[in-house]
Amino acid sequence: MADYNLVKGHNIQIAGKPSNEVIDNGPPEFVSLNPSEFRGVKPKLMIKEGDQVKTGSPLFCDKKNTQITWPSPGTGEVTEIVYGERRSIEKIIIKLSDEEEPESFSSYTSDEINDLSKEDALSVLLKGNIFPFIRQRPFNKVPDPEVAPRDIFISGWNTAPLSVNLDLALRRRLSQFQAGINVLKKITTGKVHLSYNENTVSDTLLDVNGVEVHTFSGPHPAGNVGIQIHHTKPLKPHDLVWTVDTQHVIILGKLFLTGVYQPTVVVTVGGSGATNPQTVSANVGANIGVLV
Repeated sequence: MADYNLVKGHNIQIAGKPSNEVIDNGPPEFVSLNPSEFRGVKPKLMIKEGDQVKTGSPLFCDKKNTQITWPSPGTGEVTEIVYGERRSIEKIIIKLSDEEEPESFSSYTSDEINDLSKEDALSVLLKGNIFPFIRQRPFNKVPDPEVAPRDIFISGWNTAPLSVNLDLALRRRLSQFQAGINVLKKITTGKVHLSYNENTVSDTLLDVNGVEVHTFSGPHPAGNVGIQIHHTKPLKPHDLVWTVDTQHVIILGKLFLTGVYQPTVVVTVGGSGATNPQTVSANVGANIGVLV
């Protein structure tokens, strides 16, 4: 374990800090996916308007690498595909049905995950349509699954103003988080690095095994994964590393343990304009209007 105390930076104070209680917002009426948000991706639709999709069904792939696909964040009907300039795909909108019906993929016990090969682990991530949750540095783009990263980095600390308290979001998630870590260990030639604040009380972060642990203290942006990479193991010319959001590690782990994509994350609704600042459990792709 290495400890880093950063002194440069500033904690921005903004009114409307969210409460430290997670509220279940319930399922939204619509969810959407925005292919234009993914840097360097040329999307190719795998569905059309009027199609019925399940949670986890592939919606589009990358023309440059068709094995990389993006999952539907809900079960229902594709009601609209919004196009931008030169027929670029801006948004895929799905009206959710009353009953959730997920796609079913292979599931594994913890011991079976440990016995998987690198090829098997990558195959499950690709077939489960969740490989795009992983990002590459530099450029923060979806990586090439054929190129092994030097290391994988995860930040377990948010320092941005009004951001999610990960101690809260990771509560009682150790088994899924550990499964996600075990999967990520399979697909790198190096180590999985986990950084968190020295004062964390999260058992999920403190009790996870198989990671290179670093503790950080100091003002924002000490919680940014790029800052943590710079201080722990900087990039050299031609180095490629991958990063994964802490909550997405849980989504990866759930897919392997249950065989189901469960697109639920904890987000915050706050700021000076929020009448009731909250921490909310929400569906990936939910309309922000529903949350506020």
